[in-house]
Amino acid sequence: MKKIVIVSGASGSLGEEYLKYFSNKQKFKVLGLSRSKPKKKIKNVEYLYCDLLNSTKVQNEISLIDFEQFSEIIFIHPVGKFSFEDKNNGNSLNNKIYDSNVLTFINVANILSKFIEKNKKIIFCCFGSVSDKYKVPYWKSYTQSKQELRKIVRKLSENKNIRGVFVNVSTVFTGNENKLRPFADTKYWLKPKKIVSKSIPEIISGKSQFIELDVFEPHPNFKEDYYLDHEAIYNKWKKEMR
Repeated sequence: MKKIVIVSGASGSLGEEYLKYFSNKQKFKVLGLSRSKPKKKIKNVEYLYCDLLNSTKVQNEISLIDFEQFSEIIFIHPVGKFSFEDKNNGNSLNNKIYDSNVLTFINVANILSKFIEKNKKIIFCCFGSVSDKYKVPYWKSYTQSKQELRKIVRKLSENKNIRGVFVNVSTVFTGNENKLRPFADTKYWLKPKKIVSKSIPEIISGKSQFIELDVFEPHPNFKEDYYLDHEAIYNKWKKEMR
């Protein structure tokens, strides 16, 4: 039986790269989830359009898929807003950041998880940042959201028919990141294609019920204590975003 791959954020740089990879693989049916139509559709990809924050519309779109013909469901979820939070933002969690990173996944995962009752295998692949473990205060809402997402994927993976892959990345070269930090040195920013190539083996044929992968572009001058010097991070980002 064939396998089905569902990729959210189909019009984004990373989602598009995953779609390109799977579109050339005959044993996979490939679906892209997106709020809006991509500028250029990828051949052999079927697109479904809905806002992932609207659980009813997500249900309506996914109900159009005939899952009976597939032995395995792969859901790749490279969706989630990032926000640089200034010093004066306090300790409150930005609900928009949380919903974008966590609720969008939950709304799809709740539907797909039901198929384990029919002996379908499910792989959930989500994304975070290599900086999440350092609790950098200037993107605390993003970090807290990603940590919660990790917990959810890990919990789902306790079921023997579900595997979880969590990919931690460094700064990724995307249109949104370039808009956020137009004056940054992008030489060592991570390309979406590298993320795909490094994660695909674990997504397709991994054996671990839950695994985290760190994918980054090595910087010759990087020191791990960079993430601990919050003042230096603040000054650097302010210059890059100016």
